[in-house]
Amino acid sequence: KRLRRIEGQVRGLQRMIEEDRPCQEVVYQVAAVKAAMVQVAMSILSHQLAACLAQEIARGGHPEAAVQRFTEVFKKFY
Repeated sequence: KRLRRIEGQVRGLQRMIEEDRPCQEVVYQVAAVKAAMVQVAMSILSHQLAACLAQEIARGGHPEAAVQRFTEVFKKFY
């Protein structure tokens, strides 16, 4: 649902550029899209961390290993 909303924002951004809207308005919209994408990424990352930890614990492993794997993925995001 959130990604569809972002898709609409990006389409709106494309229209703004085609309509030669003021730079400030375009930049504000880009910032809004960026913030929305960060929220999507954080949601995915938080679910991934929970899943990694649950899997590691379920198989009797070390949660630290799951956190380390997650950290590598997180570093690629930032």
